[in-house]
Amino acid sequence: MKIPATLCLRTILLCLTLLGLSACETIPETEAPQAPGPSLNEEIRQLEQNEQYLQAAELLLQLANRSDSPVREQLILQAIADLILAGQMDRADALLNQVAGQTKDPVIQVQVQHLRARILLVNNLPQQALEILPSLPASASANLKIINHKLRARAFIQSGNHLEGV
Repeated sequence: MKIPATLCLRTILLCLTLLGLSACETIPETEAPQAPGPSLNEEIRQLEQNEQYLQAAELLLQLANRSDSPVREQLILQAIADLILAGQMDRADALLNQVAGQTKDPVIQVQVQHLRARILLVNNLPQQALEILPSLPASASANLKIINHKLRARAFIQSGNHLEGV
């Protein structure tokens, strides 16, 4: 039985490709930030599930005070989201100003704008929320794009423009 030449060529190309890929090693762009321990994460998650947002925010802020950048900023942003849910808009806005003034990270800046838009929407100011929502570049993460789209849709619906809110 004779093996077709194209099958042999495909097999050789597949072996060479796999050999080449196995020699590659991925290099992370940055080290992953160290998150709080599992027990603290669980406690925060439990508080949020029980709608005890203010307590969760306080715990997150305590953790942020003991953390280094960029973990500190992410913990503060998470605390701000909980403060919004707890109805503490003035405190959330003050913390947003603090984070915005301390970082030049474009992802964190977009997250700050998203949280500002949430505060404006809670205060029933959809036009202002639409004005501050950023235009995201094509390279933005899918998660940021989804959040941006949802906030824009919510703002359009609140402003009475149900066609744009879809």
